[in-house]
Amino acid sequence: MTVSSLEEALSLPCASAVGVCVDAESRESILAARDIFASLPVFTYTIAEIEPSFAAQALRVYELARPHALEIAGSEKPEYLHALRSKLGCHVIKAVEGSTREVERYAGVCDAIAVRLPEPEIELGLELKEITDKPIIFSFSDCKGMEEFLSRVKPFGVSLRFEQLKGQRINSILAKLSP
Repeated sequence: MTVSSLEEALSLPCASAVGVCVDAESRESILAARDIFASLPVFTYTIAEIEPSFAAQALRVYELARPHALEIAGSEKPEYLHALRSKLGCHVIKAVEGSTREVERYAGVCDAIAVRLPEPEIELGLELKEITDKPIIFSFSDCKGMEEFLSRVKPFGVSLRFEQLKGQRINSILAKLSP
C-alpha cells in the first residue's frame, strides 16, 4: 500500500507493507516518511519509494527514514544497484516497467522486483514469475481485472495506492493473495 500522508497510513484497515513516495533531494520529505513509518504497527514492513540521482541520496534516505526497504526507480545500471545494496542495511527493490528484459536485467542484483503494468495481464504475470525466484510485486495503473490476475498468477505481492482501494472489496483482494 502506498500512502502520501500520515492520515492515510493511520486509516489503513490492514496492510503488511506500506510504501511512501519520498523525494530523495528533500530532507522534509524524508523526515515525513520517517514519521509515517514510526506511526505504523511494529510488524508493518516499510518501503521508501525513491528515484535517487546518486548513491549518496539513497544512503541518506535510508539513514534518516530507516525503512525496511528502498524501492528504487530510474535507469541505473545493475552494477550500481549491486554496489548500493552492499552499503545499505535494508532490502533493495528495483522498480521496472513490465517487461521480461527488465526483470532479467535486475533479478540478480536486488532482493525483489516491483513491476509496474498499465493493467493486470495474466500471461505476462505468469511469464515474469518464471524468470526469477525473487519476489515480484505487481502494481497497476488500472486495477480492472485485478482479482482474476491475483487468483491465476498468485503473485508474491501487489502494491496499491491508497486511492485505488476506495470502493474495493479488500478482504476479497487479500484472499486472492493467499496461497
